[in-house]
Amino acid sequence: MLKKRKFYVLKEDEGTVPKLFYLLPENDDYFAINSVAKDTKIYTWDTYKPIVEKAKAKRQAQWKATAK
Repeated sequence: MLKKRKFYVLKEDEGTVPKLFYLLPENDDYFAINSVAKDTKIYTWDTYKPIVEKAKAKRQAQWKATAK
């Protein structure tokens, strides 16, 4: 569903990659404008995927370091 719909996450300023996604209604930009805080970032999968990939790379490096 994340590949097809716009969504947002909470607490992204804490430096973690949230795993709870809030989907916005399809074809209803009015809802997003009036229902979420002004500073909330609205994502598509294409804009969020790099954040996930960066977090995975960082995590893998940490796991390798602790496995030694």
